[in-house]
Amino acid sequence: MFSLEELWVKLTTPYIGFYTVRRAENIPISAGVYAWFFPLWLRKSPDDLLQSARRILTYDSPSGGPGRWESKDAGFRWDPLDLQLSRRITVPRVLGQEQIWSELASAPREVSQRFRLALMASSIFAKPLYVGLSNNLRRRHWEHTSTQSTFRQRFDAYMDQIKLDITVRELLFVCVPLGQAGEQADEYTEDQIRALEHILKVICQPAFGDA
Repeated sequence: MFSLEELWVKLTTPYIGFYTVRRAENIPISAGVYAWFFPLWLRKSPDDLLQSARRILTYDSPSGGPGRWESKDAGFRWDPLDLQLSRRITVPRVLGQEQIWSELASAPREVSQRFRLALMASSIFAKPLYVGLSNNLRRRHWEHTSTQSTFRQRFDAYMDQIKLDITVRELLFVCVPLGQAGEQADEYTEDQIRALEHILKVICQPAFGDA
């Protein structure tokens, strides 16, 4: 049985890459599309993971926290209404769930490890936290993990707000190179980058994507 880190090494090909910060030096220096994902670590209990993931994925950039919307003019002509909507940040309990969690906790180590691997691999099926296009994928990873990029500012501020000890450096960076290895030339114009990022944001609905 291989480790969680080895999982991403095995899945990485010349056509798509899965990178933790430990392997950032292997990210291609070429143009490509990328996304950040919250890795589904089973560090404590499955319920703790579910609650943490839900709290992170309910983020909304215009709201500056869990998504919320309100209107002061939502009624009818003689019946004015004020409306407020917000995303629920907790996952409701399911009947029999505690027994399932208990059985997982007491499973043999090999069974538990297999489950953890399957869960971690499933991270890429979750809603991405951020998506984009860059002319240099390795540089973009560095900008998001080592500088105060707008994505990192939003993410760090929200983690402080909900008191979760998670940084951008702990997230999973997934990319699809679209240029030749080693190229740093401007493969895509700024207009093309903005257009593609807009399309990705509308379709993928990244939690921390800006407007």
